[in-house]
Amino acid sequence: MLLFFPRRFFVSFFIILVVEPQTPLWNPLITRTRHLFLTYEIAKKSLAKVTWGAIGIFYFLHFRY
Repeated sequence: MLLFFPRRFFVSFFIILVVEPQTPLWNPLITRTRHLFLTYEIAKKSLAKVTWGAIGIFYFLHFRY
């Protein structure tokens, strides 16, 4: 079971590096939902929280079960 840990860790780390950049080129949801928020900064922070929340839930479920 320990042989699979480095691969899982690498995949999780890679997902975080790919998903985390919150620029319009990487995340088109920012430009689509910008009108729902007062400023671009609030939209960016909100989407960053949602992204990290999704990563946390995926990580918890992946390693828990």
